[in-house]
Amino acid sequence: MITSIKLLEANQILAQVLDSERGSEINVKKFCKLAACSRPTFYAHYGSMRQLSAELLLKKLDQHLYFATSNYGNGLKRLLTYMEKERCFILNLLALIDAEKGSQQL
Repeated sequence: MITSIKLLEANQILAQVLDSERGSEINVKKFCKLAACSRPTFYAHYGSMRQLSAELLLKKLDQHLYFATSNYGNGLKRLLTYMEKERCFILNLLALIDAEKGSQQL
């Protein structure tokens, strides 16, 4: 499991990258260059870009999902509003997860 501080740092770095590139074009080498870390350090903390992306996505949606289940009407509206606002980021994270999944199957 990624620690909150590491996840926050990764989120900021991925947000920068996803502003200029599609998620499917991001790899560990690019991430490490932006994060100023070595590949062994990346793998020690994250395992893979797919794992990092999935954890980021779940972390981002988790608080909204909690409110959606505890306060159905307002919570669901809040979740959908968040997803609409962060649509590009979420889609790029999903593309990154899919790209990483595809490369592992090769």
